[in-house]
Amino acid sequence: MVQRLSPGAARLDWKTVTPGKDGVPPDAFGAASSGDADFVLAHVVHLQQRMPLLQVAFQAPFSGASAAQMARVMAGVFDQVPEMRQSFLRRNQVLLALVASGEYILATKFPVTGLASLKGRKIGVPPAAVGWIEGTGATAVLAEPRGYAKGLATGAYDGLFVAASDIVDMKLTGFAHVTRVGMGAMPGFAIAYNKQQWESLPGNVRDALSSAFRAYQDRMGDNRVRSEDKLFEALAESGLKVAVLPAEDRKLWASRLPDIPAQLPAAIRKSQQPAEAVMRIYLDELTRQKTDMMRQWRIVSPPAKKSGKAQDDTPAEPAGGKVQ
Repeated sequence: MVQRLSPGAARLDWKTVTPGKDGVPPDAFGAASSGDADFVLAHVVHLQQRMPLLQVAFQAPFSGASAAQMARVMAGVFDQVPEMRQSFLRRNQVLLALVASGEYILATKFPVTGLASLKGRKIGVPPAAVGWIEGTGATAVLAEPRGYAKGLATGAYDGLFVAASDIVDMKLTGFAHVTRVGMGAMPGFAIAYNKQQWESLPGNVRDALSSAFRAYQDRMGDNRVRSEDKLFEALAESGLKVAVLPAEDRKLWASRLPDIPAQLPAAIRKSQQPAEAVMRIYLDELTRQKTDMMRQWRIVSPPAKKSGKAQDDTPAEPAGGKVQ
């Protein structure tokens, strides 16, 4: 609710609600489109089909980017690609910030001492990250955050890729080992405002919120960097075995992944959004931020579309196992 106090001044009173409760639909991102929520924090990994361009970082792993670097990288991408913001507007939303996750790690029931440790294992991955498993001999099992705990408990997978901070935030259990493999941080969640509610705010309030959320985006990235070492210390103190995958294994893993076009989701190309252009800008921004990339990604034009055939949205099978 906006309470106008005097010319040029206003106070916003918000009530925090949980998707699926308080009369709000379980789909947080959809609630911002429908107006059931004024603004939302929507996890990027939930939005592969609806907002495929947001998945750009997942298609070029082993970036070595910290959360602070990823926040600046994605800010640079959004500033250079109007389509990124337009994709929110088409869903009746205004994007205010894209906050980076912490480092993505492997949480497993078994020790990961090298790349060979993954052979024959079932690894839970977000849909956008299916390509990460190629060349490992493991099987990728599609996993959504709401199903992480159940998947570990039931044995649907032997481990999973997850943002390190989510282990604490989601109170995940059912694994004994945490391995830092060099994937780097990823876009974590989008902060988006319902378009009608946004336009109803006084101009100076919109300006203040835009500045505040952009500052929040940067500050959260910096905070994650400062807190991440302490987070891994706390995980070790809780009894988990925390390790770092040897550099030679990280480089070998990165070298086995296919070039980027093979990993770009078919949904991006099908939507006719500028996927390859966005990827080039994203890689340029990684270079500008001097991240510790394990691989210099090569971008090749996708194969010509054959007339009369629909494009296939099925993820490619990773080497050594099928997508489940």
